[in-house]
Amino acid sequence: EIVSLARCRDHPDGSFEVDAVFTPESHRGRGLSRLVVGALVEACYNEELLMYAVQHLKKFYSEFGFVSVPEGALSASVRERYLWAAGNMEGAEVIPMKRPSGRPSLLTRVDTHK
Repeated sequence: EIVSLARCRDHPDGSFEVDAVFTPESHRGRGLSRLVVGALVEACYNEELLMYAVQHLKKFYSEFGFVSVPEGALSASVRERYLWAAGNMEGAEVIPMKRPSGRPSLLTRVDTHK
């Protein structure tokens, strides 16, 4: 049974986009998203990672080294997914973020007592 996932898409232009971070509601509150995002960052530490994060998760992703960037800082292939927003990221409730390459200085853990 899949209880949490995080995907990194390898775009043809060489950029890497983090998307599809999801934990079903029945499994939330146990740190599973933190575990899978940490594993993804560790597995992709040699690559710069790009994403559109849901605005209320900005602090969560910043714990993994992601920082807010202007939309133009993302590759064209990543920006293409949100062309429909016509530059209105606030209205789309997402924020462009980037994580530079480099080994993460974080430890992830999951609380199995819940």
